[in-house]
Amino acid sequence: MEKDVLAYIRKSHEQAEIDARTMKAALIAHDRAAFGSCLREYLLTRFELTEAHAQGEERIEELARKSLILQKGAKAVRESDRAINCQNSSTAEDKTLLFILVTQRCLGVKLSPAQSAFIETLPELEEALWQAYAATA
Repeated sequence: MEKDVLAYIRKSHEQAEIDARTMKAALIAHDRAAFGSCLREYLLTRFELTEAHAQGEERIEELARKSLILQKGAKAVRESDRAINCQNSSTAEDKTLLFILVTQRCLGVKLSPAQSAFIETLPELEEALWQAYAATA
């Protein structure tokens, strides 16, 4: 069983790396449509979701919540969100911000903390990353 879990984690990590490279290639090629599509695939891979789970959802925090519920169960997510943390934020909010940070790092771009805090949807993140890359090119 442990070997299966490790193999699954390894495969998921490898797929995320492939998705990240494809996403960065689309950004470098200035292919906005491909970039947006790759960004969504990257998020779904990172959150371990399928399009069937996502059901067309664009809000990153809602996708993070769906991911957490699939991984831990609704009760465990509710209980972890009741725990007091220093930011008084939910687990889904934390996962959303971490995803935004990891995506910036893999693309080699930087968004300001204020800019990152106001990103709620994948199209907003796509626009912010696209603009940040354009500013560095």
